[in-house]
Amino acid sequence: MARRPALDGPRDAKRHKNLFHTITRGQFERAVRKLDERIPSLARHQIIVEMARIAAMIGDGHTNIAPTRDPKIGFRAYPVKFYLFQDGLYVRAAARASTRTSWARASSRLAMPPSTRLTTR
Repeated sequence: MARRPALDGPRDAKRHKNLFHTITRGQFERAVRKLDERIPSLARHQIIVEMARIAAMIGDGHTNIAPTRDPKIGFRAYPVKFYLFQDGLYVRAAARASTRTSWARASSRLAMPPSTRLTTR
């Protein structure tokens, strides 16, 4: 069996100066418990994304899981940054090798109205 990621609501709450400034202890602990129950049915990448979602519930800029910065997680990143404007998805920045695409509209396949291509929570 694969090793489970460590996420411990009470222990993590002790490490953070004010973990419950945006959410309640109950909300945090329910989210952790719900994920813990679902782990056997989730793929590794889904577990990591759900852990990141729980960290985002905290609502501050320094509590996060950044899967592209941690080599142990192994998520890949492309050298491009997108921004979802109301009229579509645009390339906001790109690595020097592809600077011609900076601020260009994403390919026609991606440049659809946001409601047809992307969803946000």
